[in-house]
Amino acid sequence: MGYRADQRVWNYWADHSGEDFDWMIELAPAIHFMKETDTQLDRSKINLMLMHYPLPAAYDPSKENSPSYPTVITFLPSQEPMMELVYEKSIKQGAKYVFKTRAKKLLRDKTTGKMQGAIAQNMADGSYIKINAKSVILATGDYMNDHEMVKTFVPWVANFFCPFPNVDYKNHPTNTGDGHKLGS
Repeated sequence: MGYRADQRVWNYWADHSGEDFDWMIELAPAIHFMKETDTQLDRSKINLMLMHYPLPAAYDPSKENSPSYPTVITFLPSQEPMMELVYEKSIKQGAKYVFKTRAKKLLRDKTTGKMQGAIAQNMADGSYIKINAKSVILATGDYMNDHEMVKTFVPWVANFFCPFPNVDYKNHPTNTGDGHKLGS
């Protein structure tokens, strides 16, 4: 939180994100790589569109707070078909998913300090389950719907609205920093 990330994690991401992305793209051999000149979207295919490229003429990294340019890709018409392929492949490789749950506590081995799982709440009936795991990926969303966290960590945006007003299946706000709080 607050830009105190473990540099080793960032380095791992930087060193391996290309091969990870290639793995994902190989799941969709018929993917259409859109060109800047494309004017039509084939909705029967997974389309990959590069955004924010090339750099705008006015971009000057020496005047930027964080000297980088956000080159982004997006799947069109939505990410859903690509995520379904990733989900199916990961299930075949042994991944397990638990839906409609919210992690409430991380479980850590007292001797080694290694994460072992989590206690999660079933959002449908309120019951709790223990999830044992060899490893834990804390893939959190943001915290824009937790005004106190926003005021603490990014006070310059405290008076903006949340650009991702997501809700869970019971229509409760998400993006409330729950994962950040668990990991702190």
